[in-house]
Amino acid sequence: MKPRNIFSVLISITIIIIFLLTCGCVKKSQLSFEKKSEIDFCVKNSTGHTIYITCFSYIKKQLLLDTQSFAQWRWDKSNIYELKNNQTIQIDIDTIKDKQNRKNVYGALGIFENRKDAEDSTYALLNNKHKIDLDQLYKLKNKMVIIQIEKYGFKGKSLDFDIIPKKLLKIKHPELDFIVENKTGKTIYLCCFIYQIKEETSIWKYDKTPIKKLKPGKHALIDADTIIKDYNRKYARGTLAIFEENEQALAEKITFELLNPSNKIDIGRLAAIKNKKIVLEIEQYGTKGDLIDFSIQPIQKDKIIF
Repeated sequence: MKPRNIFSVLISITIIIIFLLTCGCVKKSQLSFEKKSEIDFCVKNSTGHTIYITCFSYIKKQLLLDTQSFAQWRWDKSNIYELKNNQTIQIDIDTIKDKQNRKNVYGALGIFENRKDAEDSTYALLNNKHKIDLDQLYKLKNKMVIIQIEKYGFKGKSLDFDIIPKKLLKIKHPELDFIVENKTGKTIYLCCFIYQIKEETSIWKYDKTPIKKLKPGKHALIDADTIIKDYNRKYARGTLAIFEENEQALAEKITFELLNPSNKIDIGRLAAIKNKKIVLEIEQYGTKGDLIDFSIQPIQKDKIIF
């Protein structure tokens, strides 16, 4: 091959390499930008049954290239997602390229028990019992929205949710579960009202554990929610609600706000009961008669009887 031809080939190869590298950089840069422009987020169903969900997002989309002309804020509705119990999916939200607009996108989940109700729903007509407000969607990046069912006395069942960073879901956190022993000499019903805060909210409120029937000499495990943040877990407090054997219906319907002082025992911070048990006993108190009192004792695993 002549020197001139070799030189021409080398020039051509160099141009092709530069072109490919340039395209790669542009593509990588474009993908990075598009990733930052996304506000998709993940949802997990922990309700115990199949649900259908959609997301209403208040967005402002560019209708013309590189201009905000004719762009308006409006409610947008995502696809409908069928979500089985313990299943996780990613909600696809429209790409918002403008950073300021993206930060101001607010969202709400619509949650239903059948597909038709989900398909027919609009934000304006969305009943609160089917809605979960999510605030600014960009704050959900790298987090998981966990949908739950809360049952609170006579108020019945309602939707509840938690928002937890995905990295924390992979870590095992200390539990606040504890054991109660019945030494009252009679069968009782009990539950625990736990004053706690959800991970991504600023509201402390009472959560009610399931009702337990506890025979004399038996033990019951009180199952508290897993609380991820150390501070929130440290300051979660408990109040036992105790009822006679013929008061099961009252135990089911009662809320903390309606709890009679004679039915409740304040057990303080749950973290302080770790590796210990609550022992319930009868104490005679003058004219008031028999009262239920408690003590906190070490656990002897070989003597725990459920």
